[in-house]
Amino acid sequence: MKTIFMFSGQGSQYYQMGRKLFEGSRLFREHLRRMDEIVRSIQGTSIIESLYDPAHRLSDAFVSLRQTHPAIFMCGYALAKMLMEEGIVPDYVLGCSLGEFTAAVVAGMLDETEALRLIIRQAELIETHCREGRMVALLQGIDTYYANPVISSGSTIAAVYGPAQIVIAGEKEPLNEVKQFLKGKDFLHQELMVAYGFHSAAIDPAAESFLSCLPHQRFKPASLPVLSGMTGLPLHAMPEKYFWEVVRKRILFSEAIQQVEQLEEGEQPLLYIDLGASGSLANQIKYSVKDEARSKGFQVMSPFSQEMKKLEEVRRFHQAHKKQPAVQKPTGSERLLAYIFPGQGSQKRGMGEDLFDRFPEQVSRASEILGYSVKDLCMRDAENKLNKTAYTQPALYVVNALSYLRSRAEDGSVPDVVLGHSLGEYNALFAAGAIDFETGLRLVKKRGALMAQIKGGGMAAVKGLSIREIYNLIERYGLEELDIANYNTPNQVVLSGPLQLIENSRSIFEAAGATLYFQLNVSGAFHSRCMQPAREEFERFLEPFEFLPLQIPVVSNVEARFYEPGKIKDLLALQLVKPVRWTDSIAFLLKKGDVSFKEIGPGDVLTKLVLSIQANAIKVQTELT
Repeated sequence: MKTIFMFSGQGSQYYQMGRKLFEGSRLFREHLRRMDEIVRSIQGTSIIESLYDPAHRLSDAFVSLRQTHPAIFMCGYALAKMLMEEGIVPDYVLGCSLGEFTAAVVAGMLDETEALRLIIRQAELIETHCREGRMVALLQGIDTYYANPVISSGSTIAAVYGPAQIVIAGEKEPLNEVKQFLKGKDFLHQELMVAYGFHSAAIDPAAESFLSCLPHQRFKPASLPVLSGMTGLPLHAMPEKYFWEVVRKRILFSEAIQQVEQLEEGEQPLLYIDLGASGSLANQIKYSVKDEARSKGFQVMSPFSQEMKKLEEVRRFHQAHKKQPAVQKPTGSERLLAYIFPGQGSQKRGMGEDLFDRFPEQVSRASEILGYSVKDLCMRDAENKLNKTAYTQPALYVVNALSYLRSRAEDGSVPDVVLGHSLGEYNALFAAGAIDFETGLRLVKKRGALMAQIKGGGMAAVKGLSIREIYNLIERYGLEELDIANYNTPNQVVLSGPLQLIENSRSIFEAAGATLYFQLNVSGAFHSRCMQPAREEFERFLEPFEFLPLQIPVVSNVEARFYEPGKIKDLLALQLVKPVRWTDSIAFLLKKGDVSFKEIGPGDVLTKLVLSIQANAIKVQTELT
């Protein structure tokens, strides 16, 4: 299946657009709020406050360009980001008029701040220099336009959406006369909610001033195919005057759709998603495609309070037609590639040194969420906080995540399966698409804070004894308050429990033949029943979060098998009080065939554990009862 994101422009907006998404989707809300802060820094006003003001009814005229121009972009781009973070990623982007800005940002040709500056500047110049205008959607073809001089002399064809729908534009007085003519002829038409005649000579007075802004703008190569709604053709490079021409020249939407259909000849489904406010582009798909059974148009935003329902329709269609991830036993020379993410204990000062400058956007967002510089914490640790749980976990999550992004960028390989050790499981879920970078960090920040609050516990690594021998010692010496927190290898576990008991048990295990009894430098009894209060509060914290379908299989620490749909919240909370079954998790994968493990993050702790498990393959199955 191929997915096409479509973005509309002026005339699609209305007060309260995207309201249900704003209320119902944390991702949409966060992206919209972030852009609102950018707009506020540029022009000193909030779009969200005006857009969602309860005093503004759906039917009220929403036409001030300094509000509507950025609002249209913000809603479309927030929706695009939300879908992409859910795993619905476009193969093409197509913008019409103002929507070309959004398409360009999604394609990576410029960033959202640059786009908003241009959009707001364009709105200011048009409002300053241009007379009031009108735009009218006409349910007739081009022939009707040219056959009636009253129409053609008083307006310009602004857009062609299909064989029987065009949009005309011009200044206010001539368009009023055209509207009277249309009414007299009983031609179906609808005036759009705009105050200026885009795509006509009515906005030419603003051209020179806006064009003077563009030579200073630099555009990057597109990261995915861009279809121009102005030419109907693929856009390979950004012409200097493009962002003026897209609001001045005619829109050729139907030709752009036909171009997609030609490029994607075959039987695979084509999913056209209209990310505009009104769904007008989705409604036109059926008039421009050859096979309606193959090419489907969907809208999400709607003035009829059905946005969450329509979003779910898009999700279901995408889920039904996408290629499902699967882990299959390799044959011949095939190997499974497994990414493994380390947990607490792998942190060290200086970690991430080669990552922070490479991913400035993620580092900036991480520091905003945490309230301190994650780069300074990892690189300098001037206050000696890096080994404190509340700081260790977010820092390590960030470095693991950036390491994953670097790995993907450098070799382009996609793992067949992912898993993480304790905290690293959040990085595995990030890599698998269940959560975005920021969501994962918020979860880990809360997790670390809750775990750090529970004092009086300790942990100790034990080597050289079998699981059965450890259980026998616990029973024989009345050490029932101890829990096994980590099954790291067949002959290495980590005990967790009250600190005094951890300290007093050393002699018992050493006398029984343990080759190592090492007390860990931690502040609590992690992965034990001592964490029950943290588990209960974390469960409540998890309730409002949305977890997306996994794009890559993830092995659960708690169950040592692949996550099942709908169980992420339960297992993440349960992980706080249950052991990390690392040995069984690796054994589970080794049964799938030949597996290549790649550790993503600082150090090689997990790599050594995997090698030990492989070397002791005969003991791989733990003796859990």
